[in-house]
Amino acid sequence: MKYCICSFSITVPRKAKKKFELLNTDNNFTLRTLLRLNISLPPMYKKEIINNKFNIILISIVIILSYSVYLFNEKIVILLGSEDNLYEGGTALFLFISSIFFLLSSPKNIFMILLSLIFFFGAGEELSWGQRIFCFEVPENIKQENVQSEFNVHNLPTFNGATNKNSHKQKQGIERLTEMNFLYRVFLLIFGILLPLACYHIAFFKKLVKQLKIPVPPITIGIFLGISWLACKLILNILPKGYDKNYYFAANEIWEFLSAFIIANFGYYFYHNRKHQILGADIKDTSLIQ
Repeated sequence: MKYCICSFSITVPRKAKKKFELLNTDNNFTLRTLLRLNISLPPMYKKEIINNKFNIILISIVIILSYSVYLFNEKIVILLGSEDNLYEGGTALFLFISSIFFLLSSPKNIFMILLSLIFFFGAGEELSWGQRIFCFEVPENIKQENVQSEFNVHNLPTFNGATNKNSHKQKQGIERLTEMNFLYRVFLLIFGILLPLACYHIAFFKKLVKQLKIPVPPITIGIFLGISWLACKLILNILPKGYDKNYYFAANEIWEFLSAFIIANFGYYFYHNRKHQILGADIKDTSLIQ
């Protein structure tokens, strides 16, 4: 006896056949009924997975390879996670690429312009606006205030996680509302995950987004922002104790690198579909998206 679940089938042993039939009464939610339910992803998610399968596979591979650095010794991890090395440099590079993609996708859309500026600012901040590349001196007043004595905004006490330059005390509660790294995470959560989910499941919100022509990224790519963050927290919890603090700090650098890489995939998505008038439309509303 066979019952179909979606496109799959299962075989029920003959001895169990009578038991299943006993459950098939008018007054009970039967196993037979349960087995015949069409348990599957909603069509819009299936469509996203098909259209973005290359990005999904690529991002998965990059996440695995990036955190695999912890298979090496402490010195290699610290080196790759240090200033101006692989992960920090990669973060700046992908944020800069994202900025270009977003701008070229729709240079007349105000939201695309704002996103492009945000990612360009992030790239500049990551490299301290070329301070170490061009070897220029940091103005003394900024040097004295900046937590890391660098030429950037996010390490100023107002925008940094530390309360001041000479303190290791971290901001708590409402103080974090001006912390740039915290705001960056909130932005990614809203833009990369909550926005596409809201467009899929809240009719009023979807209508508003369409009217304003707000770019809606694919949730099947955005979900990797959460996956990579959870992987970072998991790794920090299972790493052995007693190593240099920079060994553990490298995990956060890897997450920032991965978030920038995922954002670059958003940018490519919009650039690739720039001729299809997708702004303000999520993927289930149009067959034009490639």
